[in-house]
Amino acid sequence: MQRKKQRRRKYISLLLTGLLVVSTAAFTGAFSGLAQTSDVQPSDNASDDDWATHRADEGRTGATAGTGPAGPYANTEWKANSTGTVEGATVSGDTVYVGVTTFLEYYGDNGAVTAYDAETGEVRWNQSELRKPNGAPTVSDGTVYVATNAGEEHPHLSAGGKGGLFALDAETGEIEWQNNETTWLGSPIVVGDRLYAITGDNVSVVDVETGERITTLETGLEDSTDGDTNVHHTVEDFAVVDGSVYLSVETATETDDDNEYVINYTYSGSLISLDATDGSHEWTQTADSEVVGMAVADGKVYWTLQPDTVQTYSAEDGTLHWQKQLGYSVDNVEPARITAPAVDDGTVYVGIDDNEYEYGYYDGSGKKNIGAIYALDGQNGQEQWRFETAATVDSAPVLTDDSVFFGAVHTNEQNFTRHSMYALSRDDGTEQWSYATEESGSAHLGSVIPANDRLYTWAHYKVLYPQYGEYRMYALNVSDERPDENHRLADDSVGDQNIAPNVVVTSDNERFEGSDRVVTAVEGGKTVVLNASLSSDSDGEIVSYEWDADGDGEYETSGKTVEVTVPECETVTVNLRVTDDDGGVSTGSAELRGT
Repeated sequence: MQRKKQRRRKYISLLLTGLLVVSTAAFTGAFSGLAQTSDVQPSDNASDDDWATHRADEGRTGATAGTGPAGPYANTEWKANSTGTVEGATVSGDTVYVGVTTFLEYYGDNGAVTAYDAETGEVRWNQSELRKPNGAPTVSDGTVYVATNAGEEHPHLSAGGKGGLFALDAETGEIEWQNNETTWLGSPIVVGDRLYAITGDNVSVVDVETGERITTLETGLEDSTDGDTNVHHTVEDFAVVDGSVYLSVETATETDDDNEYVINYTYSGSLISLDATDGSHEWTQTADSEVVGMAVADGKVYWTLQPDTVQTYSAEDGTLHWQKQLGYSVDNVEPARITAPAVDDGTVYVGIDDNEYEYGYYDGSGKKNIGAIYALDGQNGQEQWRFETAATVDSAPVLTDDSVFFGAVHTNEQNFTRHSMYALSRDDGTEQWSYATEESGSAHLGSVIPANDRLYTWAHYKVLYPQYGEYRMYALNVSDERPDENHRLADDSVGDQNIAPNVVVTSDNERFEGSDRVVTAVEGGKTVVLNASLSSDSDGEIVSYEWDADGDGEYETSGKTVEVTVPECETVTVNLRVTDDDGGVSTGSAELRGT
């Protein structure tokens, strides 16, 4: 029998508002103000359905006037292998542009930008004469801009010395210009004839036609060293709205406590507003927390800070409007992570989760997992609705005209951990649909992009060397047919849940814990014994250990140990699946590379 979604969860509706609709005027009005207050002119970007830069637009709002697959169900329209570790993606028109790292060693890296047909997933072009991209490409007026590492030429790097900031022809991928003065970070923003991009602790401005640097907008923050303490500043993200550049800056303080093996880090943040034309300082706010994300809309700057805080400032003068710490309806559970905000039509949406583990898996702490998506009134921070789930919230929410989408981790109805997607109503937070992809193990779904009535995402694997990994792009579309049990989530209501076991695999000198996929070198032809006896279950006991010793997806061997022979110059993927006495399942994997 089809399960009743609304009965399986606890969402809290405090203030029900009318349907939130994104209008074209909401975007064009902000852009037109730019022409009145600054020499910087708005860009002539593509349609409202585009997601042409990181978090959709110049304000990093995470919102689009287009539509996504609103239901009643979702289905995989296409999936395609990407050419490397995905660093970010954008969608413009009928094309998906993906920045990837294809090669990484101690002496340098290679990267690429790949263009996919948005409807079929077919590769249109692949520009590989680049270094590692450091964020999503940005598309404007027929050109793709991408920020990459800079570096010297090396005989084993196919990109040679071709690092820096690039402009590529959106139709062919051919290089139009390159600025290799330095390493460029993040996702560039195009406003009129100017391109803004991160250069360490500042933002630089270049001419979109030539790539020549016009000026550098300086934060005024300087790195420093004092004895065993180093202070380093990095612009994590920025927005360009109404003639101002807003920067979210992370400050990392590194301290060596007289122990050459231990370095301690503490984090703080600065929110800075600069004039977009001459870089003059407008205002600064600071926080003693690690910065996460930002968005600028409706004359306000929304800033999220770890682990649970949303702050909102006046975009004009930096006055704090309101601050809110988020939590759960369940007692004695505290958030460990917060997402970047998404903002539209006076409402801010943000996600939290109580799982500290970076890639959304059980961390061995014995906690019950709870994730949540909040809708808050942008004027005062008052909660409009809250959606709570036992799934791990694994990506920042994104918005279309009637839906909120986000990525999560949860088991499917076959009891396997899967990376999944949720669609919620923007009106009241009720679930429209959920869908489990085929990704498991150490996969981590990247950002979610709604465009062309589809939802695009990609799978990461925590692999040290991207040249040895496998990566996939997904496009989901709407479906009238209920998906099979492999793609349906198990009960994700908040309450008493079984805690899945913690996977630990050891060999002679290596330890693989949790769902990390780790590549380790093994002498070719040698037989390695992998041992899972250190795996544990905090609320029960492990009753079975199953091994897939050749990476074919079939678990052929049972027991706490398995022997694997690694051929010379080949890589063997070994997967482990453990099950506890309540039916909880966890998986882990290791890649053994024969030398």
